[in-house]
Amino acid sequence: MYDTASVEAKKMIVSCLIKRVEVYRDYKLHIDFNIDFEQFTGGLDIVAIAA
Repeated sequence: MYDTASVEAKKMIVSCLIKRVEVYRDYKLHIDFNIDFEQFTGGLDIVAIAA
Protein backbone atom coordinates (compact mmCIF):
# COMPACT_ATOMS: atom_id res chain seq x y z
CA MET A 1 0.00 0.00 0.00
CA TYR A 2 2.77 2.45 0.93
CA ASP A 3 4.83 1.82 -2.22
CA THR A 4 1.98 2.78 -4.56
CA ALA A 5 0.61 5.69 -2.49
CA SER A 6 0.88 9.35 -3.45
CA VAL A 7 3.30 11.62 -1.57
CA GLU A 8 0.41 13.11 0.42
CA ALA A 9 -0.84 9.65 1.41
CA LYS A 10 2.69 8.59 2.43
CA LYS A 11 2.97 11.63 4.70
CA MET A 12 -0.37 10.75 6.30
CA ILE A 13 0.69 7.14 6.88
CA VAL A 14 3.99 8.18 8.46
CA SER A 15 2.28 10.79 10.65
CA CYS A 16 -0.05 8.07 11.96
CA LEU A 17 2.87 5.77 12.82
CA ILE A 18 5.35 8.26 14.31
CA LYS A 19 4.58 10.37 17.37
CA ARG A 20 7.85 12.31 17.73
CA VAL A 21 11.36 12.54 16.26
CA GLU A 22 14.27 14.06 18.18
CA VAL A 23 17.56 14.84 16.40
CA TYR A 24 20.76 15.13 18.45
CA ARG A 25 24.36 16.01 17.67
CA ASP A 26 26.08 13.83 15.10
CA TYR A 27 22.63 13.09 13.61
CA LYS A 28 21.63 10.67 16.37
CA LEU A 29 17.88 10.08 16.32
CA HIS A 30 15.26 9.15 18.88
CA ILE A 31 11.91 8.16 17.37
CA ASP A 32 8.72 7.61 19.39
CA PHE A 33 6.18 5.47 17.57
CA ASN A 34 2.41 5.39 18.04
CA ILE A 35 2.44 1.58 17.74
CA ASP A 36 4.16 -1.15 19.70
CA PHE A 37 6.12 -4.14 18.40
CA GLU A 38 3.16 -6.54 18.62
CA GLN A 39 1.02 -4.25 16.46
CA PHE A 40 3.85 -3.91 13.94
CA THR A 41 4.51 -7.63 13.65
CA GLY A 42 0.83 -8.56 13.70
CA GLY A 43 -0.09 -6.24 10.84
CA LEU A 44 -1.45 -2.73 10.88
CA ASP A 45 -5.02 -1.57 10.76
CA ILE A 46 -4.36 2.01 9.61
CA VAL A 47 -8.00 3.00 10.14
CA ALA A 48 -7.82 2.03 13.82
CA ILE A 49 -4.55 3.95 14.28
CA ALA A 50 -5.89 7.10 12.61
CA ALA A 51 -9.10 7.09 14.65
